[in-house]
Amino acid sequence: MAEVRKGLQARLFEIEADIKSIKETALTPNKMRELVDILWGAIKEVREELSSVNDVLCQTEACLEEMGRDFVKKADLQSYLDDKIREAVEKIVTRNDEPEDRPERGLFLKGVGKLREKLDSSYDDPCDVVHTVLHKVGSAAFYTKIVPILPPTKIRKDSDQAIIYFSSVYHRKYASAELRRFLAREKITSVGLRDLFEKKDVELAKKMTRIGFQMRQEGTICRFRVANIRGAPVLFTAGQDRKYSEIEKKTLQAKLDSMK
Repeated sequence: MAEVRKGLQARLFEIEADIKSIKETALTPNKMRELVDILWGAIKEVREELSSVNDVLCQTEACLEEMGRDFVKKADLQSYLDDKIREAVEKIVTRNDEPEDRPERGLFLKGVGKLREKLDSSYDDPCDVVHTVLHKVGSAAFYTKIVPILPPTKIRKDSDQAIIYFSSVYHRKYASAELRRFLAREKITSVGLRDLFEKKDVELAKKMTRIGFQMRQEGTICRFRVANIRGAPVLFTAGQDRKYSEIEKKTLQAKLDSMK
């Protein structure tokens, strides 16, 4: 395109030189005017073509600049995506390095014997009972380990308690909610569920549990739950509407202080 513009400019210069030459040549006025009109017409055509070429060049340059910006954007986007993929892979690797039996992924179950009676009394191993219940609530694919807690008799079949570890906190919460719905729907009593906590938080969780029992006996609440929220124990209470909410921090602190 640049070569075309140079060619048109050269042609324009040649026409202008011809006009100057004609002016210096002895011609009749009519002949002079005729030649000049022809040449000026040629100049007009060349200038129009040159203007069109310039417009095309400007549009081409604008397109190239836009393509360049798009290329930079795409390069930045690709770099961003690469970083996110790298971060995700690092998280997965880190998660795989973490132990499966982390408290925030665990759920304590009490009442394996009652579940055995409800399901099938032929189950000898408590892990089979727990697995069957998890299967019924759609969580059998999400647990990583079932650890039965042996009774004083040390007989595995007599285990009435177990700890279930899940692949993530989300799956633990999901399983807990579904198990509670299952117990309520089947009207199974004497079966309890609770979250697990780090050793440093066990004492605080026990105090929260005592506070919950005390508030229920006083009639200020109908039910309570001590949950593992982001690795820390949190006391939730509910009234007759069964809508749980976290206890106010000032109220909790006052009750904790009264226990000292």
